[in-house]
Amino acid sequence: MMRGFVVFILFLMVSVALHGCAGFVKQPACTGDRQECIEQSLARAQAYAEDKRLAKAISEIQRARDRFPDEPVLKEKFKQYESLRRQIIFDNELGLLLKRGRYLLAIRDNRENLFYARHDSYGSRRRYREFEEAVEQTATRLFKKGQQAIRDHQFEIAGRVLGLSNRLVPSTAARNLLAEIHLHRQDLRIETSRQEEARNEEKWSIMARDFNQAMENGNLPAARKILAKMQALKPGQVKDRRRRLENRIDREVETLLERGRFLYTRGDLQKALKAWEQGLELKPDDPKLQQNIRRARTFLDNLDRWRN
Repeated sequence: MMRGFVVFILFLMVSVALHGCAGFVKQPACTGDRQECIEQSLARAQAYAEDKRLAKAISEIQRARDRFPDEPVLKEKFKQYESLRRQIIFDNELGLLLKRGRYLLAIRDNRENLFYARHDSYGSRRRYREFEEAVEQTATRLFKKGQQAIRDHQFEIAGRVLGLSNRLVPSTAARNLLAEIHLHRQDLRIETSRQEEARNEEKWSIMARDFNQAMENGNLPAARKILAKMQALKPGQVKDRRRRLENRIDREVETLLERGRFLYTRGDLQKALKAWEQGLELKPDDPKLQQNIRRARTFLDNLDRWRN
């Protein structure tokens, strides 16, 4: 009897060993130089990671580190994959925990109503006690996840998790952490606002320089576009520049208007029309330019008909 039992155990051990050996596929040893071997390991690990097989990727990097322990690239990759693996585990566990917490919160009123309706029943008291234990356990686990999220500087996640934990089981510790997160968000908004102000100041400085350059070059349409952007950035600080631009446009339009009249009287209608159209680009609502352009176009159209 004993001999048969021993033979059976030995048979099981051999079977397990053979099964393990059959399922183990050893990677071929690298025969190239150091850099080539490292690159091969990194490539295999990357392929595993892209296939969402992080455990295999980490094992591949670890084998390479065993061979080249002083290689910083392998060390950094190992940390990267390990951090990613932990984050995926954290996210998956947190997702399930949040679903469970929301579910318990959704059915709480129903469970309490059933308990109050049958509070004398032993079964009702037992089921409600089990429900309360599930709520407390879930709230505790959510609280710990919230603490971990704060340590990892994931404050948005921490706020959601701790908020749900506090709704399940109100606690001073959860409220204190939520208050800290709120203060952190305020500080972050203030810092973001300061950075935005600094970026706006830099933009303003660049646009002011471009505006002055456009005015010096006589590129008034470009100056007008730049001024519109400056107006959107700082509405109350463009009055002097707008007045300067409008005065310059008025002078330029008057010059183009007079030039067109001079060319028109000389019979050079095409050049006159071009001068007035240039003025109209600067001042689209000028009635004198509009009238002169209509008159010139009508005269040119009639001239074409007479020629034909």
